[in-house]
Amino acid sequence: AKRFTVECLKKTGGSEEMFSQNNVVRYDVPARAGMPPVKVFVYDHGDNAGYTPLLPMHSLGHNFVPAPIHAGGLRYHGMAPTVSQLVNEGVIEAKAVNQLEAYEAGIIFARSEGHIPAPETTHAIAQVVKEARRAKEEGKEKVILFNWSGHGCLDLAAYEKYLAGELSNPVFTAEEKAKAAEAFANFPKPQLLKSR
Repeated sequence: AKRFTVECLKKTGGSEEMFSQNNVVRYDVPARAGMPPVKVFVYDHGDNAGYTPLLPMHSLGHNFVPAPIHAGGLRYHGMAPTVSQLVNEGVIEAKAVNQLEAYEAGIIFARSEGHIPAPETTHAIAQVVKEARRAKEEGKEKVILFNWSGHGCLDLAAYEKYLAGELSNPVFTAEEKAKAAEAFANFPKPQLLKSR
């Protein structure tokens, strides 16, 4: 059976996941206000103040101001350099999940497993739900492993807003994207290096 690992990695991109040749890893990122995963590989600062050195990463621009989604740990302008390199190498695949999909998956998980996941965790769970539904449609057996990154006991107000229909998926306009990209317009361009 094909194995899938789904991780919801925060801005540090830290992962202790073991990779094997049979493993397809889906790196989940929050849908950045209606945008697909970050595709631009550039040098950019790791912080919005511009204090860090320039880092090679997939980025929306360090001046990007994310929408006030309820997965606070995921509101960041880019992927960590290590995660960016894994994407460039094709070892992992970036997938975006919007806020409403994430909360829907969190509710499904809480009702079936009895644990309330943190909003950050629900993004990984939403991708797990997609993979499981795809496997069912294809009639294939798949082992899906995901990283539980935390409980949602401190996020009950956000779940209440979701259940009341008060949450929405923010939209990131082309104008906002262009403005955010100005942050790295004059930076040098990184080489796209691969280890294999």
